[in-house]
Amino acid sequence: MYALDFASKLFRDDETIKQRNKLKINELLNKYGESREAITQNANLADSIDYMFTHGDMLIDEVLEERRLARTQSSFPQTPYPYMARTNPNYVLPNNISETENPIIKEKRDILLERAKNTINNFEGITDYFYLDSVGNVTTARGANVDDYDTFMKLNILKGNRLANNAEKNYAYNLLQKQKRKGNYGLNYPATYYKNLTPLRISLTTVDELTNKHLAKAIHGLQKTFAEFDDFPLPLQEVLTDIYYNTGNVSSLNWPNLHQGIKNKDLSLIADNVHRKDVQKPRNDWALERIRSIGYW
Repeated sequence: MYALDFASKLFRDDETIKQRNKLKINELLNKYGESREAITQNANLADSIDYMFTHGDMLIDEVLEERRLARTQSSFPQTPYPYMARTNPNYVLPNNISETENPIIKEKRDILLERAKNTINNFEGITDYFYLDSVGNVTTARGANVDDYDTFMKLNILKGNRLANNAEKNYAYNLLQKQKRKGNYGLNYPATYYKNLTPLRISLTTVDELTNKHLAKAIHGLQKTFAEFDDFPLPLQEVLTDIYYNTGNVSSLNWPNLHQGIKNKDLSLIADNVHRKDVQKPRNDWALERIRSIGYW
């Protein structure tokens, strides 16, 4: 009994292992459904073993609560980062968000952020390792682009139970760039292809930080690109946010017909021009369905 208590204490105290286990549980929830029963009843043998060795029964309630909080906006209507505000005691409200902002626009943005994160979870999943996306960018977390060398080097990256040093980060980055030069990326190279390329990993905290940062960048970019973005129908905002998050821009140079459709409020033209050639069919189908759901604009 004492040995079991001691082992449990070691487990609880090792935050790095705990975060990694929670990442695996998140993967299983994404794969099988949003409950303990969905995993235990439907998981294959390998995933069942993973669930057991990640102390799934000890952690799943905590993971489910974190996922619920990530979808909850109402308790923090003043900020698009409610999950960070709830979980990080050192969180500081960004100073570029006005407390006197139109409450209708603010509520709409909160809903947009919640839906955007759910969409990203559905199509990107969560990874704690680094991989090349469909166009060869170094990526991690929920599809966060960290291809820029300086951005990559500034990340809090783990090697085992410690922070990786700069030499280890540099070596891992160069390995990924070597794969890019070989052409080892695209729809035939899923994220799992790169999982064992390097032992470096990121924590669940870093996953959420990157997601929030990239979503904030996407929405800010869209507000600069489209002066009336905040007044667009919510489904159109969702699709544009996902395109920007996924591709890095929605410029008129790269998306001229989409811009024309938005300018003319032509829903048919918009629907014809939200297709992305480098994403899988379900994501394109989702974008088309969201545009078609707009009854009138």
